[in-house]
Amino acid sequence: MLRPGGGSDADDGCRRHGLPGRGVIFQETQWAWSSWITWLIVPVAIAVIAFIKTMAKVPVWVVVPILVAIVGFVMSLHLSIDVESNAIVVRLFPLMTRTIPLSEVQSVEPRTYSPIREYGGWGIRQGSSGTAYNLMGDRGVQLVLRSGERVLLGSQEADALARAIESAKSGR
Repeated sequence: MLRPGGGSDADDGCRRHGLPGRGVIFQETQWAWSSWITWLIVPVAIAVIAFIKTMAKVPVWVVVPILVAIVGFVMSLHLSIDVESNAIVVRLFPLMTRTIPLSEVQSVEPRTYSPIREYGGWGIRQGSSGTAYNLMGDRGVQLVLRSGERVLLGSQEADALARAIESAKSGR
C-alpha cells in the first residue's frame, strides 16, 4: 500500500516512508514477530514454562503471567531506523536508542552480510565486523564512523537507506 510520505507498506514486517515536516528523510521499522526466529522462540518459551510448571509444581497463576510477558515482549520488539536531517536514530524497542550524528559518519556502504558468521546472530551484536543492529535478513548498511567504529544497520531496503544517509549528509 502506498503511504502518504511516498513509501510503501509491504507485507514483510517492515514499514518504510518519509515523514515530511518532521525532518525524517527515511524510516524503516522491522518487527520481530515477522521473523522466523520469533516463531521458534515462542513455542520454546511455552515448552520451557510448561516443563517448569510440571517439574516444580508451580501454580498456573504464576506461569500464565510469565508466558504473557514473554510473548508480549517478543511481539513488541522492533527495530526502527530513522534518517533525520542531522542524525541517524536507531531504536531497538523496548531495549535501546542510539543516535549517530551524520557529522560522525565517514562512509556508508550497502552490503550483504552473514548475521551468524560476522555477528553471532540478530539483535544488538558485537562481532568481527563491529556492532550490528539487526532483526532479520542479510542486507544492511555498513557505516564507518570518524572514530573508526564500524556499525551495521540491518535493513530490508539497504540501498534506499544508504541513499537517504548520503542525501542527508550532503544536505540535499
